[in-house]
Amino acid sequence: MDRECSGVVGQLNNALVLRISLVGESTFAELRKSTRRMAFGAFAYQDIPFVKQVEELHSGWR
Repeated sequence: MDRECSGVVGQLNNALVLRISLVGESTFAELRKSTRRMAFGAFAYQDIPFVKQVEELHSGWR
């Protein structure tokens, strides 16, 4: 185990990465609603591991 990770609690597998824009005059409630909608949309792809998604996307960059 790395010393840098000694304070981390929980598993870090199959991460769900979301890009959230904080630009503009959104209220907290609007931001929460938008994030919730985005998260539920991303859950549709939860059976595809994050690492596999990155590999597939990266293969097209070459």
